[in-house]
Amino acid sequence: MEDVRREWEEGILGMPPLQELEEKWGALWRPSSAQKVAFCRRKVVIDELTYLSHQGLSSQEAVAKLETRRGRSSLRQLIDSLTA
Repeated sequence: MEDVRREWEEGILGMPPLQELEEKWGALWRPSSAQKVAFCRRKVVIDELTYLSHQGLSSQEAVAKLETRRGRSSLRQLIDSLTA
């Protein structure tokens, strides 16, 4: 969860934050189908972290809450539960 948050807000591996790319370019920065699918999956987590932050949780608390909810399941299983 922390990596997803950091990738969105700060960027990783020398890349700009995904939030910045989305604001500036929309879907143009992710031209391949694989990139679109990967981003859409991560966006579910990003949206939930944003929602929890708007509920008054800090970024760290929001990440911890999602990690607890995830438990031993995979990230994909968490995403599926968030979209159900």
